[in-house]
Amino acid sequence: MTTTCQYSCSLCGLSRVAINVPAREEESVTDWMDKTVRRIASDHRLRSPHCRARELTELRIPTTGTDKIGGPVVQ
Repeated sequence: MTTTCQYSCSLCGLSRVAINVPAREEESVTDWMDKTVRRIASDHRLRSPHCRARELTELRIPTTGTDKIGGPVVQ
């Protein structure tokens, strides 16, 4: 099961790029965020290999329709 997050980078101009990441199950929100941030950083490097940004300007995690941060959205 996945959830769709979005991120932006003001340095290279990527804006609200959607990325599917594994939904959070029983792990702590801290562990899930660590894994998610690494996946997003990897996706950013693939899309913009010459960008040297040290931070992304926006990370959007859906909270509507789920009972926990990073949880799957129930429709």
